Amino acid sequence: MARVLPAGIAAVVLIACVPVQVGAQPLTAFSDLARHVGLDQDVRVKDVSGQTTVGIVTGLTPSEIVVRAGRTIITFRAEEVREVRVRGDSLANGAVIGFLVGGTLGAVAAGNFAGGGFRAGDAVQGALILGGISLGIGVASDALIAGSRLVYRAPPAVASTPDRASTTALVWYAGVRW
Repeated sequence: MARVLPAGIAAVVLIACVPVQVGAQPLTAFSDLARHVGLDQDVRVKDVSGQTTVGIVTGLTPSEIVVRAGRTIITFRAEEVREVRVRGDSLANGAVIGFLVGGTLGAVAAGNFAGGGFRAGDAVQGALILGGISLGIGVASDALIAGSRLVYRAPPAVASTPDRASTTALVWYAGVRW
C-alpha cells in the first residue's frame, strides 16, 4: 500500500504533462487557410451577407474555397468569406487520453493490489482492462461534444473616421441646440 501514493503521484504528473492545444487564434490571412483545412473536410463558411453554408471542401486555393453543400457546388472568393469553421476534433484524442489515463490508473492499482509488493503481470492486466474501458469512455464523451472550431476570420474592415470639419460642425450644432 505504501507504493500506491508515489505511483499515483507519478501518474498524475505524467498526465499533466500531456500537451494540449488551447484556444488557438483564428487565421486572418485567407491564403493560409490550406494549412488548417483539407479536402473532404466538413466546414461552415459564413459569407459577407451573414449566410452560413455547411458542406464539404472540394477545392481550396489561396484565393478561394469550393464547398459542396448537398448537390450544390459553391465557390467563395476570399473577399466574400467572413468566417470558416471546421467540424470539431476527431474521436482519436478521446481514445488516446482515455486509454492513457485508465491504463495508468489500472496498472498502478492492479500492480499494488496483491499483497507482497508490486507485480508486473498484474499491472499489465490492470492497464489493459481499465485502459480498454477508459478508451471507450473517452471516445463516447468525445463523440458527445458537438461543435466547430473557428479557423479563419476575415480581418475587420478599416473604419472610416470623420474628418475634423464634420466633427467640429456636429459639436457646434449640438452646442447651439442646447
